[in-house]
Amino acid sequence: MDDIDVEFNSVGFENAIKALAASGAIVGSDPVRTAIRSEVGSILKTCAGRTKVSTEPVVTSRERVRTLWSLELTSTQNSPVSITAGAKVDSSYGRVWRRLGSHSSGRADKSFDTDRHSSGADGWKQLQQTHAAGFAPLWLHFKDGDWIDIQEAIAAFKSDSQRRVPRALKSIGIARQSWVQIADSLGIDLESVPGGGASPAAIAKARAAIGPKGQTYQNGMSSEVGAAQSYLVTLINGFPKIQQHGLDSILVGAINGRVKFYEKNVSLGVFDSIEKILNAYPGILNVSYN
Repeated sequence: MDDIDVEFNSVGFENAIKALAASGAIVGSDPVRTAIRSEVGSILKTCAGRTKVSTEPVVTSRERVRTLWSLELTSTQNSPVSITAGAKVDSSYGRVWRRLGSHSSGRADKSFDTDRHSSGADGWKQLQQTHAAGFAPLWLHFKDGDWIDIQEAIAAFKSDSQRRVPRALKSIGIARQSWVQIADSLGIDLESVPGGGASPAAIAKARAAIGPKGQTYQNGMSSEVGAAQSYLVTLINGFPKIQQHGLDSILVGAINGRVKFYEKNVSLGVFDSIEKILNAYPGILNVSYN
């Protein structure tokens, strides 16, 4: 994976950390580290919340389409039998069609004779609906061979989609998972970090996400070095489509958002009172270390 540099208000962020560490609101021998980890938790939770994830209906529809294509059961492929996947909702899911002018000969999947896929003069001239949504038969009369083709096509699709769709649903949140893994690697309990961002349920779901073939990924990592008053934490996001999903921009936006939050608090006099600081930065009270 290529390194991706991001630019953010590093001076403003450093000033925020220094102000928190020197505020007297942090109890313990390492206020700099506590301040950094508190802010990192807020940043990662914001990043997780801003990272888009697909919805179950979208993923279900997309995987149904992929299944139909793998079985050559789409009208675009000039298939003998085609099935409607339903776009995002199930209102049209399970409609079945056949091409008129066919000659029944075998299974309605990849084993179809390629001559039957022709849309030329000897191919089918139009589609005929055989089933309404939900695979409800329209009770039309078909030749035995044609009906066998239709039934075998439906059976093949149901079998494959029942296997593939649940696996695809488990992959929802893979991009978001990278932020959660960074927090986990630091020992930061993202679910307990105060403030907005991803909900505890969304974080837990992202943490458990796996690939469509059951594979697991470790895209989020970190490193920590330093001692009191001198501490560095490195956040490593190895998600392969980081720019495609805008994760670099999300990180910059989250950091700069914390800087603006600090600057606003300065203007409001928040740092004049420990009570006000704790109200504005409650995360500094529950920071834990590995």
